[in-house]
Amino acid sequence: MALQKTTYHSIYYIVLIAVAASVWACGGNTNVAPPSENVPTIPDTHATTHPPDSVLIKNKAANILRILKAADWRTLSTHVHPVNGLRFSPYSSVHEKNLVFKKEELAVIDTQKIYVWGAFDGSGSPIRYTAPQYHKEFIYDLDFMLAEKIIYNKFAQYGNTYNTIQKMYPEGINIEYYISGEDPQFKGFDWRVLRLVYTKHEKKWYLTAIIHSEFTT
Repeated sequence: MALQKTTYHSIYYIVLIAVAASVWACGGNTNVAPPSENVPTIPDTHATTHPPDSVLIKNKAANILRILKAADWRTLSTHVHPVNGLRFSPYSSVHEKNLVFKKEELAVIDTQKIYVWGAFDGSGSPIRYTAPQYHKEFIYDLDFMLAEKIIYNKFAQYGNTYNTIQKMYPEGINIEYYISGEDPQFKGFDWRVLRLVYTKHEKKWYLTAIIHSEFTT
């Protein structure tokens, strides 16, 4: 009987020592599970997340504004829609007769050549300007980097010129820079608007139109 108790005690101590050794090997944490090759990994969504189109296009437009202020035609051409080119409209009444440059043409634009950019509102006379002349009067006639309002994709109506931008570009996104006026004596009738229109091509947004607006009689 004494021998049997001794044997039981020996087995008990052996098991106790084995358990203690196992716990020590796991760093003293009995809740740690051994690694498994079958544990699924969680994908890193941050690595593939892209900013929404609104943020992307606002950033693109801000960059274009700096390019326009510098009148850098070559750099501007690198942002132009590869198929539709870039339309220039002196007023918000956009139509097929507006002057359109392909990106390759804009990159080497002749700044001495006189182009017909459309017609003056009211008189209907052709706008015969060189690129620098048109830029000064119908693109960056005020410092739009100081615009009071920057409006995302709303086709507001100003003055008496009918806004056909949305009709021309139903799938486009419009960024509008609005300045209420510069000279107090005109009581706000010297407002200006510069609009940049983007359309998509092969999942990328490209500059498709530069549209100027002002008060006309």
